[in-house]
Amino acid sequence: MRALEASARITDVLVAHGGLPAYKASGDGWDQIREATAIALTGSLTLLLDGVLHRLLAALRDLGFIPNDPERRKDFLDGFLGHLYEDLPEEVSKAALEAAQNGRMISFLELRKQTKIEFSWTVWDEWTEKELRDRYYRFSQETAERLIGDVGKVLDRAYVDGLGIDDAAEELRRVFHDMEDWNLQRIARTEINAAQNEGRYRSFQESGVVDYIQWVTAKDDRVRFIPRDKADHRVLHGEVIRLGETFSNGLRYPHDREGTPLNEFINCRCTFRAYFPKPGMLIYKTPFIP
Repeated sequence: MRALEASARITDVLVAHGGLPAYKASGDGWDQIREATAIALTGSLTLLLDGVLHRLLAALRDLGFIPNDPERRKDFLDGFLGHLYEDLPEEVSKAALEAAQNGRMISFLELRKQTKIEFSWTVWDEWTEKELRDRYYRFSQETAERLIGDVGKVLDRAYVDGLGIDDAAEELRRVFHDMEDWNLQRIARTEINAAQNEGRYRSFQESGVVDYIQWVTAKDDRVRFIPRDKADHRVLHGEVIRLGETFSNGLRYPHDREGTPLNEFINCRCTFRAYFPKPGMLIYKTPFIP
């Protein structure tokens, strides 16, 4: 809740002074809140693995061998990682819902500045909040299964390759190190970015005044592009579509998960904003870049 409380304080200041600063400046501020939420979630996910590797390796040494049956290996790992099936989705869905609320607040404040219409910021209704929480929980269950599956693959390879306990332990240390060092951080940032963008998209739909939206990248050398990456978001910067249509990469908004391939939203830092055509401007075809 710290990030949400911080954003609420920012809201009070902005309202008291008559609106938002320029888009780039406001975006920087919200980026800091988004990053703080992702860092807090990374910490929560890391705590879920606290001591797990030590206990797993101790049990493996006590056992003296790697179980030879796939089901027995799975049962062995579930004894140490099985809590992730419920605990990880619980942590992610809670943080993601907070990020979606932040995205909603950002949208209404930006629209107030752009349209001069007095929008009242409100939280999600009970039904929408439950729908969002359930969605984030469901997506995170797949993430938990993938993480546990990665550890399981290491143990499977160790058995097939005939590794001893010490060598198997080294392989397990490596996968846990990768998980704690960058994988959990990637998961947290991806989920928080996705939730904030979904909150923005739903709020634009609800506003009734947004006809077009525009893709916005982080505008730095880390923006994804081909051939360095599997997705190219540099070419999307500034692209405009009608609300409800899809950008040229098939997404309705950055981090759209409806039928989206993983490589389009994992590690993506892009966002979007409402686009209001200049008076007299005629738009014949979308997507387009002004």
